[in-house]
Amino acid sequence: TNFSLLPKPKRDDFRCTKLKSGHHVFEFLASWSVSDWYGDYNFGASRIGDLDSNGDYFPSLKVLGTGDFATVNRAFFGRFKQISADLRRE
Repeated sequence: TNFSLLPKPKRDDFRCTKLKSGHHVFEFLASWSVSDWYGDYNFGASRIGDLDSNGDYFPSLKVLGTGDFATVNRAFFGRFKQISADLRRE
């Protein structure tokens, strides 16, 4: 079987779908780049509060029972934050 590599998409390639409920679903293109999935240490796991001290992003993602900030992938969060900033500029 022959495999060919597709050109790497721009980092901001994504799709946003608005549901009837008013919620939005963001889908990012798949990536084989380690930097898009792995964020420095602990396999990229970071508390949202450490990444976003103002609580601007994902304020409802909490740990059940304690109410502490949830853990997210650092690289994924950074990518989402960049896309959000780009959308605000438009």
